[in-house]
Amino acid sequence: MAAYLSGRYWWLGIAAIVVFTLLLFHALNKTVTSPPSSKKPVQIVAPKPITKPAIPTHPVLDLFNPSSASISQAQAISRTRGQLEQLLVISIILHQCGLISDGEKTNISNAAQAYAVRSKLFNDTNLLMHELNASAQKTYELVYANTKCDEPSLEQLKSQTLAWQSNFMAP
Repeated sequence: MAAYLSGRYWWLGIAAIVVFTLLLFHALNKTVTSPPSSKKPVQIVAPKPITKPAIPTHPVLDLFNPSSASISQAQAISRTRGQLEQLLVISIILHQCGLISDGEKTNISNAAQAYAVRSKLFNDTNLLMHELNASAQKTYELVYANTKCDEPSLEQLKSQTLAWQSNFMAP
């Protein structure tokens, strides 16, 4: 082989090495990827017809394939919960700053609960209000505890909140 590479026919030596390497790879690939031979005749099976999947009626499946009605309901629930929590946070801020009394804070909470009942989105409004009050308190502690009570916007929030509460609870 060394004589071929050093002489005038060096390219034949390289060609022989390349051909030998390709044959070796081909032989190895064939033995590794060829399936075991079986004596059974091959049966051709007709493909099953494609059927449209049924609409899921199972609650777990509904989580992964919700209907547009359930999405709309979930969005309404989420939006209403957010609005009620925001109202309760505002009442806590106003109460902490001494801008509303205990009774006014209670009236705002009662109006929020009445709003939740009228929305007909929640099964247990007592539990909802318990959760919202706890969440509003945590939000106040984490975000609004350092609110300055001399902010001019607090008077506007007070008047808007009390107006909403009195209009909502009006007979």
